[in-house]
Amino acid sequence: VASAAVAAGLDARGWHAGTPAANAARVLGPVGTEPIDVPFPADFIARLKRTTFVIYFSPTCPHCQHVTPDTMAARRALTQRSEWISEGNDHVEGYRSRRVSAQSVYWIRWSDLVIQWCQASDARHLGVLQPTKDFRMQRLAQPWKLEEELPALELEAAEYFQNEWQDGRPMPEEAARVFTVDCQQDHYWGICRVWLKDGHSRLLWAGKILTVDQLRELQIRLKVPDKRTLLDAGNSFHGRIYDTCARYGWTALIGRAEDQFTVRGPDGKPIRRYYSAPDRVVAPTYKDQNGKRVFVTFFYWSSDPIKDILANLRNTGSPVWEFPQDAPPEYVRHLNSERKRATVDKRTKKTRLRWTATGRPNHMWDAEAMNVLAAQILGILPDMVSSAPEVDEPTPT
Repeated sequence: VASAAVAAGLDARGWHAGTPAANAARVLGPVGTEPIDVPFPADFIARLKRTTFVIYFSPTCPHCQHVTPDTMAARRALTQRSEWISEGNDHVEGYRSRRVSAQSVYWIRWSDLVIQWCQASDARHLGVLQPTKDFRMQRLAQPWKLEEELPALELEAAEYFQNEWQDGRPMPEEAARVFTVDCQQDHYWGICRVWLKDGHSRLLWAGKILTVDQLRELQIRLKVPDKRTLLDAGNSFHGRIYDTCARYGWTALIGRAEDQFTVRGPDGKPIRRYYSAPDRVVAPTYKDQNGKRVFVTFFYWSSDPIKDILANLRNTGSPVWEFPQDAPPEYVRHLNSERKRATVDKRTKKTRLRWTATGRPNHMWDAEAMNVLAAQILGILPDMVSSAPEVDEPTPT
């Protein structure tokens, strides 16, 4: 089922707002004309997973109100009549720069650009900036300002208490609950967060844990599945972490400085995302009841891009990303423990912004980042992978 929204009110051509329809958009034309029911293509309907608002797209001249059809012939004609306009950006003597956006080439459909922008806007609402960054730089040929990635530090608790949800009962519209643990030599820091079907989330538990037995008891009480209990194994004592994961069926995570990982998509083509394909490693000493070695599932993940998403979720706050009134006092301190600073990459010698510690403990910040990663793996948060606009194939001659 889909809903169509043409406009909030009358626009320059006299179009009215659309009305809800089943698998079709009812477009109300200029005043005095009959409405038109436009059925959606079958492949578009198959991609809809929930109630969706579809924006009616019609490229219209704001002066003469002429509507240009979104066809290759019309786009080619506009391209042939176009001209270069100086924007005063030729800053390097002896060189002349050109900026060509995807709106000005005839082989990319405008409607696909609108869809891609809407998808990027949805991802941005959930804290994922990469699709918006890609659209601006790759489609609009515009620069990306690094200030847009720098986080604010205002944190405000939501109107709920975590002690009301310690019996493990499900929250309304719950999609998954994930328990992530930052591991130290002699203790642990854990975050349990409930992710809702719309991508919003609520912190269910946060704090320090002394022993593995306490960790297991907390996981069972909060009713978190074994595979969604994830431990940080990117440390010098990872062998002990692998043994613990093997004992209880937990998953290991290893943070890395890579910007992304290349994996094979469902169609076999390579795609980029912030985590690797799942892999397995043998636990060093733990064996099952039959004396056989046990395998542990683990993922590599890109720590800096995931922390970018976490910072945007943290800054957005309620209702997208919430923590309770009775969160432990050190929780907010941990969430403000890292800043983005310019650092020099030892391999490439290039300067880049990296998340670096400020001297405060950052354990629950790291655990929250792993929780964001888990939400991407589960498909609750949008992945960084974005499909390019479809291209109209020229007619064979």
